[in-house]
Amino acid sequence: MNKRIITVIAAAFFAASLLGFGALPSAQAEMTRITVGGSGPGATAYILAGGLAELINTKIKHPKLRITAQTTRGFVANSRLVDSGQMDMGMNSTPLLWAHHRGIKPFKQKATNIRVGIPVGTSAHQWATFEKSGIKTIKDLAGKRVSIGPRGSSTAVQSERILRAYGVFDQVKTSRLGFAEAPRALQDGKLDAYGITSTLPTPSVVETAAQGKLYLIPIDKDKIDSLKKQYPGYSPFTLKAGTYGGQKKDVLCLGYNFYLIANPSLVPEWVMYDIVKHLLDPKWRTFLLSLPTKGYAALDFAPDLENLSTAGVPLHAGNVKYWKEKGVKIPQALIPPEYSK
Repeated sequence: MNKRIITVIAAAFFAASLLGFGALPSAQAEMTRITVGGSGPGATAYILAGGLAELINTKIKHPKLRITAQTTRGFVANSRLVDSGQMDMGMNSTPLLWAHHRGIKPFKQKATNIRVGIPVGTSAHQWATFEKSGIKTIKDLAGKRVSIGPRGSSTAVQSERILRAYGVFDQVKTSRLGFAEAPRALQDGKLDAYGITSTLPTPSVVETAAQGKLYLIPIDKDKIDSLKKQYPGYSPFTLKAGTYGGQKKDVLCLGYNFYLIANPSLVPEWVMYDIVKHLLDPKWRTFLLSLPTKGYAALDFAPDLENLSTAGVPLHAGNVKYWKEKGVKIPQALIPPEYSK
């Protein structure tokens, strides 16, 4: 297992799961310990990683497994850390899995040590500003001060791709603030807008809506179609009116699913199998959906083989075992070489 010193997330809603680490039974040495990378504070993956730790450690009280949620810069960083063996598990999206599997920007090398678990979230890329800014379209961001998300985050990748699709990336005064920092900078007049990719409702955008009259900048359908051709895994996402305070209209966004990922050398088959089994157990449905941002709603799409076939990244052996037991036919291309029938 990965023995690196890690940063433990200290979010209040799952504090009990982390406090439980200090009161493990005498069989402590026999515990398998797994780190799961989420993202930074204010992002959905941060919350979901903590929720998974709470489920396994506190709700289920798994006799052989302990999970620690790790703060990271986001999906790009997660993918690199898991592939390199510096982190056991993380979360990543279809478009970034597709890119890393092929060594395409923002990655410089092809991933060889990533296996995929089940879908845990559906994200939409949102552009948030205040109505008083006068910004109505993505083209209007030219010349404006815009946070595109921290380096290593999925948000930063989506922000840049969208701005380039509109031909304004080089004209925008970009910064790379964290997910909790951007709303404060917008409120303080230090930003004109910010981008964030997350499930809904997104805590950062909820905060902005509470500070003034929120305006969400829509993306055009033809730009989504263009991005889908360049980076398979994207899809249109309609952000429904009323998602945020004062939001009166639907807003079209760029969307995608994201998944648990794991390094097969660090995460045994039984670990992923147990995680998938417990996440899909109806007994824990209420708890998982009670997490902020309606966490884990994308479990309804599992196993999501069509999207994963697009990405081309093999499933984790534990994930394959679970679905085969359920009678689901797994495409041969998604079965990892280490899987044994």
